[in-house]
Amino acid sequence: MNNTASRYSLFSNPAFLLMVLIASWISAGFVPYAGNESHWIPALISVTDISQLSERWSMYIATGLLIFNAFSLYVIGLKRLNTGKNKFLLPVIYLIFVLVSPSVLYFSGSSAAASLVLWSLYFITTSKQSDLHFFISGFLASIAALFEPALVLLEFLIIGFALKSRGISARSLVMMFSSMMIPFLFMLSVRYLLYQDAAIFTELFAEAVLSADPMQIGLQSFADLVLYLALFVVLLSAVWHIAEKRGRFKIEKARTLTRFALMLMLMLLIIMLFPGKMSSFAPVISIPAAVLMNEYLLNYEKSNKHKIQWIILLALMLVARLSEIIR
Repeated sequence: MNNTASRYSLFSNPAFLLMVLIASWISAGFVPYAGNESHWIPALISVTDISQLSERWSMYIATGLLIFNAFSLYVIGLKRLNTGKNKFLLPVIYLIFVLVSPSVLYFSGSSAAASLVLWSLYFITTSKQSDLHFFISGFLASIAALFEPALVLLEFLIIGFALKSRGISARSLVMMFSSMMIPFLFMLSVRYLLYQDAAIFTELFAEAVLSADPMQIGLQSFADLVLYLALFVVLLSAVWHIAEKRGRFKIEKARTLTRFALMLMLMLLIIMLFPGKMSSFAPVISIPAAVLMNEYLLNYEKSNKHKIQWIILLALMLVARLSEIIR
């Protein structure tokens, strides 16, 4: 049993996974590039046209944002998840998950929104002791929605987390409402003063939020379908494992993991509502997915099931990537 466990441990070794990550990153560059997606990014409208952004600069910006997201997870993992000696595993898993979608190599609204959502969640964990952190948590979540309108649904989750941490009171409600509204009011003021189109901007934003199309097909191949089903099963196992062990975690870690689990569930709902944007949501949904998978890999003790599931996932990622390259 020990020999088997030792053999399986190779596949969760950060050095091995770093090689997997490099291979995923390089191979993603061989997937045919269809150009920048035409999704509307409210925060950048009239500032820059994403469709006119060169492929090289799009890749530079997206890569920088992904690296920043990975670094943010490294920091938050140390501060809130007690990653300790395994501190490098979480950011590597995040980058492996996010590269399941090759389109993440190019800038999108979600790639900018991901780090805003992540740090919003972090500031919630300290919002009980700090009015500023409470305000920042809502402020960052609101800016994230200006980069990807569909993520406005996450704001309700952020509000729930923040109010549960701090308690519901008139003062808390006013502070959270203000923090959420300031970015939108600022954007509307800019639109009105510089472009005289604040009303049109509001209509377009509302249309983007309400343009859900659950019947739109978001998968491109059978290999993608199998991979995403496997991801769903493995992450469900991770959530179940965390729910079982929740009472043995430190209080702060248990709350943090619970928040990431709820974020994952809401992101799955958002993907069901906007399946056509599935690939563009990868930088955001990979955050809770990586956190839960990291905990599952490190602390599941009943058997080697978790490591076998992880190996199968890595194999399916390889198959899906090959199918994308030769498609």
